[in-house]
Amino acid sequence: MPISAISEYFFDPNLSSRLNGGDVSVFAYDSTGEAFGFENTKESRLVKIGNDRVVVELELSFTEFITGVVACFPFFPQKLVGTAWVDEFGEHHKLESSELFH
Repeated sequence: MPISAISEYFFDPNLSSRLNGGDVSVFAYDSTGEAFGFENTKESRLVKIGNDRVVVELELSFTEFITGVVACFPFFPQKLVGTAWVDEFGEHHKLESSELFH
């Protein structure tokens, strides 16, 4: 179940100003404190919030993000370029369709 980035994950009411007055429903996070979720706005942008509270819009749909998690493991995908997912370090990862069913 998603949690609130402002009141349940970061406990930072000032984060709202970086989110156009809204909040983010966090559905994933990593060991460094980065959180991934959807903005609670009409656009429902998929975003990453760093532990330094910098908000970055990811260039991925939710389905691309989840598939990219499999391709980039143990890292998180940031964008999809052609048929390769790019992680936060700029490394490209490809996933064969047969790998999804193992």
